[in-house]
Amino acid sequence: MNKMMPVNFRAFLVTAICIALSVACAYAYIAIRALGIALICVMLLCILSFAVVFTVKLVRGKSKLRAVIALYLSLALSICSFAVAAVYSDGWNKNAQFGGYRNVSGRVCAIVTNSGDYRIDLEDLAIDGRSAKGILRVKIAASDHNIAEIAKVGDKLSFDAYLSAVKLCENGKVNGTAYRTNIRFYANIRSENIKMTFGKPNVIERFLAALRSLLTENMGDHYGSIAYSMLSGDKDGLYHSVTEYYSAAGLGHIMAVSGLHIGFLTVLLNLALCKIDKRIRFPIVLSVLIAYAVLADFSPSVVRAVIMSAIAMISLFTGGRRDILSSLLCAFSVILAVKPFYLFEVGFILSFGAIFGIAMFSNSISRALIKRGAHNKVANSISSALSVQIGIIPAQIYFFHKIQLLAVLVNIVLIPYVSVVFISVICCSVIGAIPHCGSVLYLCKYLLMPLDTIANAISSVPYSEITVYSTSAIFMCYAVMFVASQYFMMYKGKTAVALYSAAIYIALCLIGMPKADGVLSVSASGRNESILCDNGAVYVVGYADDEYALRRSLVNNKCRRIDGIYLFSIDEDTVDNIIKLSRNFEIAAVYCYEYNDYAMILIDNGIDFYMYEDSLPFRPFYRNGKQQGYIYNNILFAADGSDSPLFAMFDVVRVRSLDDTDTIYENTTYLCNKSDGEYDNVYTVKNGDYTYSL
Repeated sequence: MNKMMPVNFRAFLVTAICIALSVACAYAYIAIRALGIALICVMLLCILSFAVVFTVKLVRGKSKLRAVIALYLSLALSICSFAVAAVYSDGWNKNAQFGGYRNVSGRVCAIVTNSGDYRIDLEDLAIDGRSAKGILRVKIAASDHNIAEIAKVGDKLSFDAYLSAVKLCENGKVNGTAYRTNIRFYANIRSENIKMTFGKPNVIERFLAALRSLLTENMGDHYGSIAYSMLSGDKDGLYHSVTEYYSAAGLGHIMAVSGLHIGFLTVLLNLALCKIDKRIRFPIVLSVLIAYAVLADFSPSVVRAVIMSAIAMISLFTGGRRDILSSLLCAFSVILAVKPFYLFEVGFILSFGAIFGIAMFSNSISRALIKRGAHNKVANSISSALSVQIGIIPAQIYFFHKIQLLAVLVNIVLIPYVSVVFISVICCSVIGAIPHCGSVLYLCKYLLMPLDTIANAISSVPYSEITVYSTSAIFMCYAVMFVASQYFMMYKGKTAVALYSAAIYIALCLIGMPKADGVLSVSASGRNESILCDNGAVYVVGYADDEYALRRSLVNNKCRRIDGIYLFSIDEDTVDNIIKLSRNFEIAAVYCYEYNDYAMILIDNGIDFYMYEDSLPFRPFYRNGKQQGYIYNNILFAADGSDSPLFAMFDVVRVRSLDDTDTIYENTTYLCNKSDGEYDNVYTVKNGDYTYSL
């Protein structure tokens, strides 16, 4: 190769770049249709021009067939990607016509209970008698289960409710999660308003339900749900606290079916079929992997892993050279050609980021460790864990605003054990499905116990997880990684370039965003909980019963410190949640009208606790000897059960819910978790207004 050329070219790199640009054009199409069309036309014309030029050179023997194929493939996949994205976004935009109070019927495709409330997902929707695409997520309060407790996957529900349509793109961001899950509508309803018709689940739903039942009946609800999540990637049966401490320990990836699981399954299948000729073994392995992708609902990480596994098997079968970067870029191109907006989905970015990190740095780190006397297996383990962590840090910072400091060490030590657990769960599940053999799953329960205990313990270590905020500029780090990697073949000054790249990478990671100010954020939880950001201070007001919802609101508002937590009541759950929050956020003080043993627990944990003081920015509000809430300026934070006639005294009222018996005053703005009916001055979580500007 010419020493003046710094980049080691890969044909699929061109295709991947073209696909990414076509998705960018589709993003512009969502904002301004004419602009998106103009950009894609210019881009396609450029690709076609290069393709023609290289074709002429190929005829004259001055170009390679690989380059010509790459350009024409880029042209075809770019057209496909943009067309799919444009049609999909146009269809999604039609969802707005179904917003408002509607009669709805649909088939239950999922039931989620991990938040305390019931969330039921409906597909095959009919809204006011018209067919509608996508999924409707219905939320039913924890105190109002009834029908929700009876409903099963496959049943058909019908009811009248106020629907809010989910936007595909809002505030300049594509809703990647909604795109992946296809959830297009939300509704809050009362259980007594639901009419149910019994139905039957399909084959896949029956299989997954039987698997969940097999695991939970023999391993208990806690460990059975963890095992089911490891196999299917479905975390809906897990409490938020479980997913939180696995994530904080750096082991959250074992709860989502990913390349790690596909790798374990591939190894297991190859061991089981090792005596079969590879011409027969490879199709069998590939068929099983595809079936597993179907069960995992074709999650981006699984599809990526299956495509790369298929390429690796074909290379091994044909004797070709295996190139992880080329196969990664091939999977990238194929997936975005079919699902273009996955480019904005966190699971997709994390999955590709992890393998990109391995491709960029794993070999270099491993060689460096071996030169310093490390054993080959130890060096490979450390290099893989470290490379993965480097690759996923940009996505973690941007989407979750978190970095797990112990993740590398934890994965180096525990991944071999996790592989034993995963393979054991698969094998024991197959045996346990035989009548009277379910007790074999007890083994998996006892294997999961140490893993669960270690994850919980690590999450409790101070600073095991730190909070870092950054803009989308953080994704420029992937270009920096490429420059710092072995693929950037600069023969002189390589060390200097790598060091400068690392410095830029760290600088980009530290680019912060200003925290929100002058806003009141309504937490989407089961009780009345709010985040108030005003005059540079951050306050939490309510019951603090949902640590997960509070943490999410604090992170979304870029908060690092809590200047005061004002409680309506204090009990064991409240104290536990505040202590958990204190691990990630500095808490100045906690205030409540009562002082009891639970307050002492806060003090013992180094958190200041006070009764009310007149000098505080929040004043307690009483009527008839009963605390009705707190007052901040002319905003009332109303406790549950407050008298609604009092609300007329205030400009803004933060209240958990409103029903038909409440009087709605026109001069008062209501911020609710839910309400019955539609009002111009009532803002609720269900119509997407999570934050209110003061």
